[in-house]
Amino acid sequence: MRLFCRCLREKFTSPLTYIAAALFAVLCAFGPTFPIDEENYSFFDVVFNSELFSGAIQNPASSSYLMACKFSNSEWYAIGLAVLTAIPALYTYVKSIEKVQNFALIRSNYKSFSAGIVFAAFVTGFAITLAGFLIYCGIVYLIFPSFDSFADPIYQMMYGDAANRLFSLMKTLLNHAFVGGIIPVFAITLYRFIRSDFLAATIPMMIMYISVKVIPNYREWFSAVPERSQNPFLSVLGMLFPSSLTGMSTSLETSLNAPFWIAYIVLGAFLFAIYLLFYKSVKKV
Repeated sequence: MRLFCRCLREKFTSPLTYIAAALFAVLCAFGPTFPIDEENYSFFDVVFNSELFSGAIQNPASSSYLMACKFSNSEWYAIGLAVLTAIPALYTYVKSIEKVQNFALIRSNYKSFSAGIVFAAFVTGFAITLAGFLIYCGIVYLIFPSFDSFADPIYQMMYGDAANRLFSLMKTLLNHAFVGGIIPVFAITLYRFIRSDFLAATIPMMIMYISVKVIPNYREWFSAVPERSQNPFLSVLGMLFPSSLTGMSTSLETSLNAPFWIAYIVLGAFLFAIYLLFYKSVKKV
């Protein structure tokens, strides 16, 4: 517990953590688009164009697209999520925590040491992602002050009242934040094996980028034949692409009619598997 608290203190006293959260809020504005007059525009397009802004502000439903968190197909979002969550945790681990590893192992054991490091990294990435999203959602809500903003149009048909739409948004945000917590854990575990902080920070980014590029081809192949599109195994496989993990809770509900919380169980299994790898690398010391 002491090690976990020390790790959190190291990470949350680092300016990188707060810079990453602020940059993540800006990054979110690049991801979503929404239609005006049959054209798609980004958040920045609308805010900095007076004509588009006046049209959007008169139609609160159009702002729903900004709050839908449909970022999984955005290259900017995939790269930014990997970089902005991995670097703060990895930096503090390499510069501070690893230097006291032998001393910490003397005072604890392999399991508690590994759990403290892994959980602290997870909390850091989770907090960065969630804080960035909340800043972004707060800005959007200030500009478009309507509860219609808290879901995309599909959600507005599925969930009638504002409370249910807000709940659907929070499920999506937690899904994104969970993935944001797993990435720094993966990065520090990768560093334990390859001993290169540069590669440990860039490999998650490359994996997310490749996933964004590959997933449209997979979806096209999946939907080309009716038998494939009705295969639940292939449906689940499409959700397990790294860039698709952020939308797993929504995909389970809409595609398989399954409970959304199964997504958190699957993501928890990923986290536990990475923890076991980290624990194995610590035992080799």
